[in-house]
Amino acid sequence: MKEKFLEHKLYKIVLAVLYLGLFIPYVYSIFYSMPATDDYAWAIEWFSTNRLVEVVKRVQWNYMNWFGQSGVFAVVIQILFNPLYWFKDVGHSFGICMVLVYTLIVVGLISAIKGLAKSLLKIEDEFIRSVFTFLLITLLFTTYYYNDVYNWWSGTPGYSMMMVVMLFSMKYISDYVNNRDKKSYIKMIITGAIACTGLMNCVAIGLFYILEVFFNEEFKERVKKDVMPLVIYVISGVITVIAPGNYRRTESYDKGDVQYIGSLFVAVYRILKRAVETLLIYPWTIALFLLIVIFSMTYTGRDKIPSLKRIVVGVIFTITSAVGAMYPYVAGERKQIEDGFAERAFFVTDFIMFIGFAFIVFQLGQYILAKSKKNVGKKVAIGIGLCIMSISLFAAKTKEKLMYFVPYDIIMHRAEIAEIYYTWEDIISEIENSSEDVVVVKREHVPWTRFSYPAGIDPGEYTRIKVNTNYYGNTNQCSQIWYGKEKIQVYIN
Repeated sequence: MKEKFLEHKLYKIVLAVLYLGLFIPYVYSIFYSMPATDDYAWAIEWFSTNRLVEVVKRVQWNYMNWFGQSGVFAVVIQILFNPLYWFKDVGHSFGICMVLVYTLIVVGLISAIKGLAKSLLKIEDEFIRSVFTFLLITLLFTTYYYNDVYNWWSGTPGYSMMMVVMLFSMKYISDYVNNRDKKSYIKMIITGAIACTGLMNCVAIGLFYILEVFFNEEFKERVKKDVMPLVIYVISGVITVIAPGNYRRTESYDKGDVQYIGSLFVAVYRILKRAVETLLIYPWTIALFLLIVIFSMTYTGRDKIPSLKRIVVGVIFTITSAVGAMYPYVAGERKQIEDGFAERAFFVTDFIMFIGFAFIVFQLGQYILAKSKKNVGKKVAIGIGLCIMSISLFAAKTKEKLMYFVPYDIIMHRAEIAEIYYTWEDIISEIENSSEDVVVVKREHVPWTRFSYPAGIDPGEYTRIKVNTNYYGNTNQCSQIWYGKEKIQVYIN
């Protein structure tokens, strides 16, 4: 049975079923996505009816007035492929588009992680590589739900899309270190430069490149060629950092000067606090990391075992990369330790921590295997894995923490997810069909779940935007233009 299971790759069927169980609930919640906040701003034809001209003009204006940390490529995607612009939010068109985008992102994540596992961890065994990838993907999609990334078009390009690009750049960096081929060299420069336009990715890519290339004993012989990609990454990041729009945007918040040292302290504190909370609130994460160690000890096909020094440096670089991803948000928003943070602010840091430590834990298992010289059989690993996951999920159920298991929680709130969507669809319909120029909508008993990202149209009494509002605006201002109304006010509960 063991040979039949492994050699005939029946395990792929099992993994496919598990993947479906993991992602179908996500597809359900994302299907009920709706246009929200900045989606209206990106959909309006501010400069031209020609979409390509609009993209160029908006990127230029955005860079000078309201840039943020997502980067040029994210802005181009946000404008050019905005589902609201192309399909006018007819039926479930917006949700269908978001499901398609989410599917591409998930496929990209799986492909990049699996490729990086082969290139960086040197896992040639397809079964071990597939199991490692599944365990890591499970870590990412059973803990936190980022509604302002998964359900919000404007949050997708700068966060999840750039995350995938970053992982592919790391794969190509690792491929280049292994093969020193021109193809990988070109790919790692292009993908790395694109990812580094997003400030959240710069430190992670830079440190990964330093770890893989500069810590390589062959580096001294290829200084000029190997330094060039890092220089390009830095230039790409600097272009985003020095954007005049960043300063005009943060000044409009009227929150005082940036506290550079204080912001660093806040970023470190919140990331470490998040890590501790994750282990306490989601007990299955400990089980998944333990399983990665166990399965890594089944693999004996690696020639060179990672040193303890490299593992320690990997831990330092991973935490530093997470801090680097969080820091621009904390500094720009002038966040204090106990302030509320947007979920998307944790998206990149969480992914960096989960992915980074999953790779580190695998290397730790390989190190233990080399020192103990006792490998674990695949059959034994599968049995242990089933026991550990069963115990961890039972413990989560007993301690009433299974509600935090995202796919399960989505299923439990499926009725509210649909109700929220249809409630807002009714609100939007009332706005569109009203013959009045000033539209006032009131709704009571409107539910909320963490699996929805509502339109965000409010009473319209607050205006934060202080830059050139002819080409941007808050949700109410942009929705008024989109729906052709003089004023829109929506009162919820």
